[in-house]
Amino acid sequence: GLFSPPKYQDRLKHERTPEDELCTQICLLYYILLYEDLRLTNMKSLATTGKKVLKYSSDLLAELPVKFLLSEAESRQERLEGMFSSLLRLCVTQFPHLCLVEDWIGSEGKPTSLKKCSLKSRLTPRMLKKCLENAEKCPAKAVFVLQQMQSLSGSACWELVDPFISSIQSIARGQVARQVQELYRMVWMQLNAVYPRKLWLFTVNNLNPQESVAACDLNQEELSLDPLSVLRCDPAVFRSGSILSIVLYMLKACLAASRTRLNQHLQEQPTAEVGQTPDMEKEELKNALVLTQESAAIQILLECCVQRESDLSPSQRDKESLGDKSLLSNLQEVQSLVCSYLHQAFITDPNLAKLVHFQGYPTELLQVTVKGVPSMHICLDF
Repeated sequence: GLFSPPKYQDRLKHERTPEDELCTQICLLYYILLYEDLRLTNMKSLATTGKKVLKYSSDLLAELPVKFLLSEAESRQERLEGMFSSLLRLCVTQFPHLCLVEDWIGSEGKPTSLKKCSLKSRLTPRMLKKCLENAEKCPAKAVFVLQQMQSLSGSACWELVDPFISSIQSIARGQVARQVQELYRMVWMQLNAVYPRKLWLFTVNNLNPQESVAACDLNQEELSLDPLSVLRCDPAVFRSGSILSIVLYMLKACLAASRTRLNQHLQEQPTAEVGQTPDMEKEELKNALVLTQESAAIQILLECCVQRESDLSPSQRDKESLGDKSLLSNLQEVQSLVCSYLHQAFITDPNLAKLVHFQGYPTELLQVTVKGVPSMHICLDF
């Protein structure tokens, strides 16, 4: 067809003005998503008639800069003649993990991504990596390079993604200044607006402890099949509020991606013959799998909220004085972030709250969840 994957790639190589190129890409994205939407909607009738139709490869769909093009389409609605609302609907349906509510809220009031760096010295990958890995000893240099990254355009910032992400475990250490960690989170969210799925993959692979038995680089397909791999990271992450915020964001997005993938799989495998598993039973099995994934994620997060001996300063362990409370405040911040995640999850699916509490969790966390999760009151109905 006119928009088969090879021709899609070739059409983007013709010389045009940047604005024409961008509008062409937006139109091509719209066509591809509309085609996939119609294909999935009509799969049952296609299976009945035995008609074969083109299916775009998962590799092509994974490479589409959906979030970037959607953002650009939003700012060019007058040129697209009403296409944006339809494009947004298709993106939310097929890529809900790229259209999270907090992304839209977070983008309001922010300057555009076209701002340029006004600093004279050019930030190099080597300089960035060195400053971030030494953030514990010299936070001032780390702050400087992170602020410099904030002033770059999205494409220029993405060129530094490798040294930036490879230093994430160094930034997660408890001794690194809070300002550095928070700036790191802000730059990560800035990169997330460019190529989010690639960024999640880089981040998950760099957070995975190298000594772990499961230490191996994942790909996009494996990440959507196993969204809990997001939580397979160094223990220090679960005591760093800023880095844990990144992990929770990725967890929410990857769980949404997994749900979408399962739904699309069911649509692509309709029941066409007698003796096959009925559609209703398939739907129930899919819902059970989704609920199991989400409850497992919550159980892992709850376990991370349990106070460990390492969360207390030496003086607190000896019960001589309250002493330094910084370690304990890190735990309290983590508990607050997890409770916020639980609250949103329970509101989205009240059955999840029922399942988690029937499964049980450490009793010392009851005081934390009752105070920190407003939607816990629904448990009174069980």
